[in-house]
Amino acid sequence: ALEYFREISELIEGTENRSMLLITRAYQAEAHWGIGDYAQAEKVANQALAHARQADAPHHEALALNVLGKIYTARGEYAEAETIFREAIGIFERTGSRLELGRALQNRAELSISQADLENAEMDYNRAIQIFEEIGAPYDLEMARADFNRVMGSGST
Repeated sequence: ALEYFREISELIEGTENRSMLLITRAYQAEAHWGIGDYAQAEKVANQALAHARQADAPHHEALALNVLGKIYTARGEYAEAETIFREAIGIFERTGSRLELGRALQNRAELSISQADLENAEMDYNRAIQIFEEIGAPYDLEMARADFNRVMGSGST
């Protein structure tokens, strides 16, 4: 995935095609996060955030914020992650981006687990699971249930 994003970046670098930057940058940052390259992930996520704010594109702004929250969680910067997740979740709620709202809630649940806050983790997982059921997102639903059961035990969700 990372190579794909590098190729796209090379193709659109220096062009006026800002829409491609909006579409790809947050996902590119997440690919860096996925391999543990948090410094590069943060750099790309901040670029995505700047592009989204410049374009007045709240959905893409929240995507970038969500990745930043994951980065801060991974680095143990919990207060920063909580603030960022709260902002991303608020944007997804206002814009009606339910799939991404569920994903952000699931990410915030992981933050809560990192802080041994199982009560808030359970609330966010349950809300994410409900959203994934309602919108028919089977992959995300399966992942959320698996994460919930890994952390909370094999209760019914």
